[in-house]
Amino acid sequence: MGALRPRKLGRALLVSRLSRRDRSSAVQMANVLEFTRRTLQMNLSEKPGQQLAEQIHKLFELSAIALFDADLHEIYQAGDWSVDPAELVQNVYHFETSNDDPGTGTSRRIIRLGAVPIGSLVLRGETSPLTNSLLASVIAITFDRYRATANESRIEAERQAEQMRATVLDNLAHAYKTPLTAIRAASSGLFEMGRLSPAQSELISLIDEQATLLNELTTRLLTTARLESGDPDAPFARLHPELVKASSLIEEVIEGLGERSADADIQIELPEPGLAFESDRGLIVMLMTQYLDNACKYSYAGSMITVRAERAGHEILFSVHSVGPVIPPPERDRIFDRYYRSSSSSTSAAGTGIGLSIAKHAALAHKGSVWVSSDETAGTTFFAAIPDRKITGLNSGAAATETENQRSTPCRTESFDAVLLDVNMPGIGGIETLRRIRASAPRLPVLMLTVRDGENEKVQALEMGADDYVTKPFGVRELVARIRAAVRRAHAPARAEDAPIDIGEIRLIPSRRSVTRRGELIHLTRKEFDILHCLMSRAGRVVTYARLLTAVWGAECREEVEYLRTFVRQLRKKIEDDPAHPMYLLTDLYVGYRFADPQMLEERSAREMTLLPNGASPSTEPHTSASHGGGC
Repeated sequence: MGALRPRKLGRALLVSRLSRRDRSSAVQMANVLEFTRRTLQMNLSEKPGQQLAEQIHKLFELSAIALFDADLHEIYQAGDWSVDPAELVQNVYHFETSNDDPGTGTSRRIIRLGAVPIGSLVLRGETSPLTNSLLASVIAITFDRYRATANESRIEAERQAEQMRATVLDNLAHAYKTPLTAIRAASSGLFEMGRLSPAQSELISLIDEQATLLNELTTRLLTTARLESGDPDAPFARLHPELVKASSLIEEVIEGLGERSADADIQIELPEPGLAFESDRGLIVMLMTQYLDNACKYSYAGSMITVRAERAGHEILFSVHSVGPVIPPPERDRIFDRYYRSSSSSTSAAGTGIGLSIAKHAALAHKGSVWVSSDETAGTTFFAAIPDRKITGLNSGAAATETENQRSTPCRTESFDAVLLDVNMPGIGGIETLRRIRASAPRLPVLMLTVRDGENEKVQALEMGADDYVTKPFGVRELVARIRAAVRRAHAPARAEDAPIDIGEIRLIPSRRSVTRRGELIHLTRKEFDILHCLMSRAGRVVTYARLLTAVWGAECREEVEYLRTFVRQLRKKIEDDPAHPMYLLTDLYVGYRFADPQMLEERSAREMTLLPNGASPSTEPHTSASHGGGC
């Protein structure tokens, strides 16, 4: 019996030790759970390393802990270290050492995210190997959560910064427009006064030229801000699609560049002469203007510039080729970034680095793409691939749901003298019907009926080729007069470009750039003459603000309506008896301007004469409708 006592005592000691170990393991597991819970409550807007080290040191009552974050290359520690643990904990990471040393009470662990090492952990104290491995796993998850949160915060900060930049840029651009308008109006006024010495005329020309350049730069900044602001789908939502002929678009771009392209040898290549596609004409004109302007600036003197447009699947591929300084490969992606200028051309011509950024965002707004190729042998070619909206199904409304068979069905127009379309007609709608008519009968008179006074619907119809529009409710007499005028214009013989234009008491001679009223010469500035010529050559038809601005100032100024209104007010003072109640230069509110129809002017004058007493003179104040008032 006495021999059994030591054996029982040994068993009791073993059980006691196992019991203590179990209790210790249970406590450590509970601490691991508590540590996990605390990590989930951490403020991850701050680096978590020091928080993790202090939590582990406190919960597990360790002598010391060191933690290495390889991504941030930072070391965190807690407890008492007799020597700096930096080298120790980094060696664990670099040599991927994971072990437990009971003799020194030191444990080492690699912190991994999956199979990738992202840090290391060194502990001194009484913790089990399982606990050490669990702590390393929780730390890895926390590091990963911090990185994800930091990335989200960075992306959100960049987005807000970009929105703020766009807003400030937009406000600055608008603020510049007001004094620019005053400067340019003042310089035009000085020209009109005459009696200037050659030196004075040269200075005023310089003011006008530089104000024009500053206005173009401001317009580019404003366009950039609008295209880059907000979510990437926002520019796409603001598109105003219309059917565009590639040939007329390219000609408009070349004409809009004016003197900048005067010395360039430009060749147009259209494998498909009648190529037409649906897009926002203004944005594509702006894109191609930047490409061609860039080629004119940087191509070698005497070399040819080739502008090409062709269909490639569901896209229209535009390209502008020139021979000049080669763009190095590393710069070919960055050259479309805002304010970036290639090292090969930064000293050869003046520039701001904004133009190609505008071209890029104009393409992205259509969900298209841009790129450039450049080498010594082939030269430099800028490309833009623009999806054709009528093929890719990007149109909104009823037209987007048509079948391919419906879309290709032509409109039968040969038996009609004119067409009257309701914008809200059932089925495919008036705008899509207009597009089909114009594809097969470009000269057939088409008038649109609308119940809305909004700008977009009327502008879209006019830009798509409508001859006129009438807003409901309307009088039958007005509608009949509009139809007769449209038919008369369609059957009028073609007029030579330089032929004089006589409407009422006004005579405009393009070849002489002269305007007279009742035989008296009217002194007009260059821009005033161009505005009047554009309107009189389309008498009776509305010319939208955008189209008039593009024709006179170029595509980059197509949104400067206030600037146009300033010139129209000056023009009315010179050609109207009563500018507040104009007879010739009429306004279509929110849409554009029209010059009075000659036949309607004669009919109105005849009616007024029959209503006057014998010997009385006709009043110079015309009757104006709600949509044709004098206000700009």
